[in-house]
Amino acid sequence: MTGNDIFETAIMLLGYTDSSRKFQDSSKLKERALCAINQIARDLGVCATAESLFDEIAFNDMQSSAAPYGVAMLLSLIDGDSDKNTMFSSIYNAKRAAAKNETGSVRDVLPKGGETL
Repeated sequence: MTGNDIFETAIMLLGYTDSSRKFQDSSKLKERALCAINQIARDLGVCATAESLFDEIAFNDMQSSAAPYGVAMLLSLIDGDSDKNTMFSSIYNAKRAAAKNETGSVRDVLPKGGETL
């Protein structure tokens, strides 16, 4: 997933598109999008950051589900839209918690004699 994919999804979530789903250009948001994307990536535990909006970011499935909501949260804060910021903060925090608590497979085994738990 590229930074631009995340940005476009966040913009659609925010409703900052016209009827043909094209971004209603706000240079203020576009300039800060990369910073917001990198901040959310680090918050979700992704070590590598993007140098441009078209760089790939190595999100797993749960992280890629949460990232657009986090970016929408930050962009709405930048834009001064407190109602949307409150809504996306709530959604992002729930998705972030799920992404951070994602576990792999858990083995159900009994300890061998002499092992302690």
